[in-house]
Amino acid sequence: MNTATWKKLERAADARLQRMTLDEKIGQLLCWDVLSPALRNDPARIVEITEQFHLGSLFVYDWPSAQISALT
Repeated sequence: MNTATWKKLERAADARLQRMTLDEKIGQLLCWDVLSPALRNDPARIVEITEQFHLGSLFVYDWPSAQISALT
């Protein structure tokens, strides 16, 4: 990637960061391992929790690819 592209991406990231609340910034630092079988079968609840806490990522490493695809 050339320097101009990197600079453009950096400006976009900085602009997004400026619009984020403190709760959103903190949430982006959090990673949640979705181990509970009840939650694994309730994608709506996973989305709700992810949005509520502004989670930056989910660990779903042992999920079948079809289940990961359906959630994302």
